[in-house]
Amino acid sequence: MEIKSAVYGGRDCTEQIQHKVINNRLLVRADNNICGDPAVGTVKYLKVEAEIDGEIVTAEVREGSLLTMPKPKTNRLGIFYSNNINERIYPAIRASLESIRKAAEGKADILTCMWRHEPHNPFYECIAWTQTSSHLNQILQILQLLYTAKQSGDYKYVSFLEHDLVYAEGYFDYPDFDEGILANMNYIGMNKEGFQHRGQNDKPTSQLTMLFDDAINHFSSLLPNALVTNSGLLEPQLKMNEWNAEHPNIHINHGSHFTSHYNIYQKHDTFIEHPYWGEHSQYHHLFI
Repeated sequence: MEIKSAVYGGRDCTEQIQHKVINNRLLVRADNNICGDPAVGTVKYLKVEAEIDGEIVTAEVREGSLLTMPKPKTNRLGIFYSNNINERIYPAIRASLESIRKAAEGKADILTCMWRHEPHNPFYECIAWTQTSSHLNQILQILQLLYTAKQSGDYKYVSFLEHDLVYAEGYFDYPDFDEGILANMNYIGMNKEGFQHRGQNDKPTSQLTMLFDDAINHFSSLLPNALVTNSGLLEPQLKMNEWNAEHPNIHINHGSHFTSHYNIYQKHDTFIEHPYWGEHSQYHHLFI
């Protein structure tokens, strides 16, 4: 995508907008962070003209709104949320994002919410408004992403992607559904000794795909209790339908976790080679 021209409140911002194009897609909020405030005290508009696949496309949004070019061609969404302030998990975060990039290409749109800017992030990134290690903060990050997505596209499904997993190609090839939740049951673990078998069949949020509207309703319903008690079960209590992706996702058990799902993996009887993921030795850098 080439930005031919971009104007915010009468001020040229073509260069700034071009820098915000990621994976041939533009998502940008029309606000003074683009190029300052060119017209103090007045409502401004962001106008963009772009060449996309040889076609000239224009869009205009009011200050405060989200501009999306081109419009999404998929109804599948993945949201990735991370409290990326612990250097121990930086390698895992980057491995997770790269795996998602490969798995989602041409199949799903991805939005991310971080505590700090991630320079290796290949997706649209918003920064969390609140930053505390808490259930409340996790819910708020998820809702921040869901409501951002509601402004940028018409999605039917949403998958929840967490920073201590690598996702296999084919993960977004789940079957269509109109009720309940899909839980992928093809996942394993990995620690610094090797790949790990599961000890029990949990259905963690990181393996769930929900109907988009159900997801907004569910996480919104958790807010009152989380605001008072800072607790709550993230996994929705709706009908779970199981499916198995072609290849297993991997939970990276690097020793720094917010939730307890890492406890379900066998600590012994690890194995060092996997037919899809290859030799365990190539993942040693994830366990600094």
